[in-house]
Amino acid sequence: MKAGVHDCRAVFHGATRIALRDGQLSNGEKRLLVKLAHALRLDEEEPKQVYDAVVEGKSPGVGREIGQLERGMVYGQVLEAVL
Repeated sequence: MKAGVHDCRAVFHGATRIALRDGQLSNGEKRLLVKLAHALRLDEEEPKQVYDAVVEGKSPGVGREIGQLERGMVYGQVLEAVL
């Protein structure tokens, strides 16, 4: 499987890249990324690996594929955290 929009690592990589655009993570951004990692059911070491990939300008690697129903649930969980 190629990394893409339906890949949990790719989703977390994209969110992390956006959060780090200014070179720093605010407390709110950290909280949101932690919630996203939990909602995506990333393994314990995956968020750090993906963060390091963003900082080093590397690919996050291929992650677990997520289906449409799970994507909706992830969106809902993250939205609850924001509101």
